Amino acid sequence: MSAWRDAEGRKVAMSVSDVGRSASPGKSFWEHNEYFRQLATALASGAAGTTPNGDRAKVKERTRNYYDSAAVSTRVQSFWNLGYSSADALREIQDHIPEFGRHNETDGLSEQLYFATVKQMPLKLDELAEMSLLDVGCGLGEGLNFLSRMLPGTRMVGLDLSPNAVGSANARLARGSALSFVCGDAESIPFDDAGIDVVISVESAQFYPDNRRFLQEVARTLKPGGYFSQADLYIDDEGWERTLSARKGVDQLEWIRDKDISPEVRTALTARLMPGSHFHRKFGDVPQIARASLIRHFDLLCGQSVAEAAGERPTKIFRRRRSVRAGAGSPGSTGASYRLSLAQRT
Repeated sequence: MSAWRDAEGRKVAMSVSDVGRSASPGKSFWEHNEYFRQLATALASGAAGTTPNGDRAKVKERTRNYYDSAAVSTRVQSFWNLGYSSADALREIQDHIPEFGRHNETDGLSEQLYFATVKQMPLKLDELAEMSLLDVGCGLGEGLNFLSRMLPGTRMVGLDLSPNAVGSANARLARGSALSFVCGDAESIPFDDAGIDVVISVESAQFYPDNRRFLQEVARTLKPGGYFSQADLYIDDEGWERTLSARKGVDQLEWIRDKDISPEVRTALTARLMPGSHFHRKFGDVPQIARASLIRHFDLLCGQSVAEAAGERPTKIFRRRRSVRAGAGSPGSTGASYRLSLAQRT
């Protein structure tokens, strides 16, 4: 792809060992998670999906520390987003990877969400060969690693704010120019202008301090005619409205699709929380406080009854600190939604 650029625009070299170094976060999982719950409320006071300049550095520092902690402690490699369930998507994945999902290595639901993010573009999969694809907010890189199997000719790069996540991804998954990972800020993407064919973002962009700035960076780095595909959870109607407002300041992106995929995500979450599921067995290895936090996110789209059906009883601290109003995410209620969005660079 393109050269790395620092904050002042200078091209610099960065090794994998440089990317992997990070100071100890020094905060507990719950302290960071409490912060993220408050962040959604804080964003509502900003304009067009932005936070005040003075707060952005703090937001990014806390975000980086949270995901640095998660990268070190995570043991559940088969779960990296809320998931998506579609018989058609699964069938098409198995056309390319015949043994996919048949050996209990994963429940396949996180992979299906990544596939849906790419599939919504008006391109055939073989057309993506020899193209470049950037995943902004790639985390530990599992989603991009899966896509590299579906699209073996595509040059892929993952970008994430967490040095620990990037270091782990490079150590486990990198394959030269075919698949690599760099540490950087989504609001200052470290690649040259008009150098990337496709940009994707899965469950990441909604809580960036300045969503408009992120979209401007996407437009800057995309080639004319290139695509930006985003999958994200909006925890309330205000979150979606902020996203729409942020788009108005980015004329170079023409939005051509917004699809509510809450039913497919809800189906995936329900399947994961059922007793005996692959995810439920993996879930047992996660600390109780983290399990309660994840269930809260599930509740946004599924409702508490699903978690209870899976045998999960929230801890006392979870009940005490729960910030979602009763029934806010129950099936059929208003508020939370999960959407696939697609834009083209003009």
